[in-house]
Amino acid sequence: MTRQFRLRGPPAAVAVCAAAATAPLLTGCGNADEPRVTAAAPSAPGTATAPPRRTTRDQAERKALIQATEIPWDKAAGTAVAGVRDGRLTEIELRWARPTVASPGAGPRTPEWGTAVAAPDGTLHTVRVDAVSGQVTESRVDPGQDQDDKRELTARLAAATVTPRQAADTATGRTKGTVTALQPDDAVWSVDVVTTGDWNKTTYDVDARTGKVVRRHVDRD
Repeated sequence: MTRQFRLRGPPAAVAVCAAAATAPLLTGCGNADEPRVTAAAPSAPGTATAPPRRTTRDQAERKALIQATEIPWDKAAGTAVAGVRDGRLTEIELRWARPTVASPGAGPRTPEWGTAVAAPDGTLHTVRVDAVSGQVTESRVDPGQDQDDKRELTARLAAATVTPRQAADTATGRTKGTVTALQPDDAVWSVDVVTTGDWNKTTYDVDARTGKVVRRHVDRD
């Protein structure tokens, strides 16, 4: 139904307002006692506001972990490798530190870099690096390693002409973000990169010999 508005006042006032309707701006029309009505500008078509994007539990966890971290992966890796004579980095991952005996309760969580470093004879060392202070919190030789395991690891590292740093640079060259994990997987380096803003995780498999990306997967959960 169309609502009609009736102007009060003498005919002369109506004529003046009608004549001024083509002007860019109307001022002083109508009775001084009449309330003014300002028409709202129509919304542009197709400009509806999109609903806010929902953050998943995994995305929120990645966000909290990265925002709590002060030490980047490469600095933590350098610290870990320095503790093993002629060692080579084989794995690194950003995670929450395990509760200690001194603070077993549910206190503030601390991020850490869990790393694996191989000695020249293939002996694997687990080294944990605090992701805030950059200090080593644990360094130990992995138990249960036999000679076959050591020889296999040594051969795999010898065949990998692409370094972890080069694999990470390849991944971040494709997707700008934070490296949160890097590990060997058969003949590739698997690199996780988390992008800020959406907190998605993109995994790149980089050939350990050629340096080419052989697989890319985006985790939007």
